[in-house]
Amino acid sequence: MRSAPELHACDLVLSSDQIDQTFKNFHAFSCLAIGVSGGSDSLALLRLLHDWQQRSRWPGRFLVLTVDHGLRNESAQEAEFVDDLCQRLGVDHRTLRWTSAKPTSNLQDEARKARYRLFAEAMSEANAEALVLAHHKDDQVETFLDRLTRGSGVYGLGAMRADELAGPEGLRLLRPLLGVPKSQLQATLQQMGQGWCHDPSNDSTAYKRVRLRHLAAELAAEGLDVERVVETAGRLRRAADAIDAWVGDVLQNNVDEHPAGPLGLLCERYSGLPEEVRLRLLSRLILRVTGNIYPPRLAKLEALDLALCTNADVRLTLGGAQIVRFGDRFCFWKEAGRRPLETINLCGPGSMVWDERFRVSSMLGETAEEGMMIGPLAAAPTVGDEFAFPEDIPKDAFATCLAIWRGDKLLLVPGLFHSDPEIKASIAVDYLRKLPMHTI
Repeated sequence: MRSAPELHACDLVLSSDQIDQTFKNFHAFSCLAIGVSGGSDSLALLRLLHDWQQRSRWPGRFLVLTVDHGLRNESAQEAEFVDDLCQRLGVDHRTLRWTSAKPTSNLQDEARKARYRLFAEAMSEANAEALVLAHHKDDQVETFLDRLTRGSGVYGLGAMRADELAGPEGLRLLRPLLGVPKSQLQATLQQMGQGWCHDPSNDSTAYKRVRLRHLAAELAAEGLDVERVVETAGRLRRAADAIDAWVGDVLQNNVDEHPAGPLGLLCERYSGLPEEVRLRLLSRLILRVTGNIYPPRLAKLEALDLALCTNADVRLTLGGAQIVRFGDRFCFWKEAGRRPLETINLCGPGSMVWDERFRVSSMLGETAEEGMMIGPLAAAPTVGDEFAFPEDIPKDAFATCLAIWRGDKLLLVPGLFHSDPEIKASIAVDYLRKLPMHTI
């Protein structure tokens, strides 16, 4: 299972100064999680970070996390291999198992999502501030080529970030090895006398990433080498950051957010923006109202944008969001009917999350909260004199917004209704996916 490649040249081995430079920003953290699979990349990350900690006397701690997807017979052995190494190094380690039923399609995609969900749960328990991953320079090339074949735009083709503040599951992702080639990581491991696990799928051309690796070698012979691809991806990332700054300004100054969730934007303001800005804006608004992690595909966003710019009457859905032209505004809200929204008990003071969109924080005592329910307004009891909905937002935009009630008495709908001042003052409702928006 362990790989023992031929010796690399000594000048490939990372020096102590290079290692210290790689992790110099980690002093700002007190607890980090490291994703380690047992392959050469992640084991190099583990050994280098451990080496740096011993030399720098960083007072923080890190937790090693290994995900066993249960998709290969060898995965359990690889997790044990990592656990044995962590015990020898004196490092905390946990094996996370994907035990739910495996999908029959998009298996690799679903496995990736499951991996980040498991990471997020373990990190929450350990109070870890960020997840450290072993992506390296060669991964930048494979990612660029993969997204190029998918027809990605400037965001997809942009380079992976060394510090991604809001990755999958909202995790902060740190990638300190992006400037280091795989050959240098393996040479450093060998110099340490550290073996690693070999996944046969890494050599099988049945997998796209392996075919892309071979393609990258052929492109390098034509002048499109690793350095050139990394430079190009970095330039596209700069362009994406500039677009994001523009989108952030639009969100701050032109998008109205109702406390219950629906968003509004003047049609004239939207159509006057450059197309690339409009597409990014649509993506951000859809993620905002749905609570989803992943945006719709670019081709679908382009079709939606065309409809918004050319049709006088618009009532469309995309990615779980409803988009409607209402008067002189486009309104966005979470679509109703795609799947039933859960109704749960509000129990005990503290905070809880509802529908992956809202965080509900209560300062009421347990007795006061007894019997309180959280769910969609469409499932809540009505009030005698129906409260007034805003005139510039369709009434049905509020069906999936959060409501709190007890028995047959409605208690709170953010921005629309509260039964008494104490309820309003004692229960706070905030969107999880915060964006810089104007609140109406």
